[in-house]
Amino acid sequence: METPILFPVDPKEFYQHLTEIVRKIILETRPVTPLVSPPLGLSTKPLLSIKEVRDLFGISRPTVDDWHELGELKKVKIRGKVYFLTDDIQRLIENSKSKDGS
Repeated sequence: METPILFPVDPKEFYQHLTEIVRKIILETRPVTPLVSPPLGLSTKPLLSIKEVRDLFGISRPTVDDWHELGELKKVKIRGKVYFLTDDIQRLIENSKSKDGS
């Protein structure tokens, strides 16, 4: 004897649909963790704005300009805005650590 159900849907089909919904919710709410952790203090963005560089190092705008003139940082202009490569920032951090350690 079959058990009466409230929904006019096959139980297997209902279970599959419910399983898909639960998987979707789990994937949406699970925090995304990168495979490789970014360097301390840096985001995973390929470009950083002048303000982000200033905030990261706690320096003024003229200091950022000086670093560019000294060749420490390379400016990238996109639609009239100036950005810096995250790789250059990482290199600058590593160089400053090696100078401090010597």
